[in-house]
Amino acid sequence: MEEFNLITPTFLFSAVSLILLAYTNRFLSYAQLVRTLRDRYMEKPSDVTVAQIENLRKRLSLTRTMQVLGISSLFFV
Repeated sequence: MEEFNLITPTFLFSAVSLILLAYTNRFLSYAQLVRTLRDRYMEKPSDVTVAQIENLRKRLSLTRTMQVLGISSLFFV
């Protein structure tokens, strides 16, 4: 097994923080879309809007899971 030196944690922390930042931005974008679609649905109910909201909720769930896995990767390295 290759020996860890002081550079390895530096790369891991910076890479994981950048990944988490990207996932957080994506999460916030999806959340804003859901809010917009909800407002649109309240004005004019539509099956298409409901399907879009459900799709975005699944994406939010996947993004949240990716964030949790990214954080937990720090502990299992």
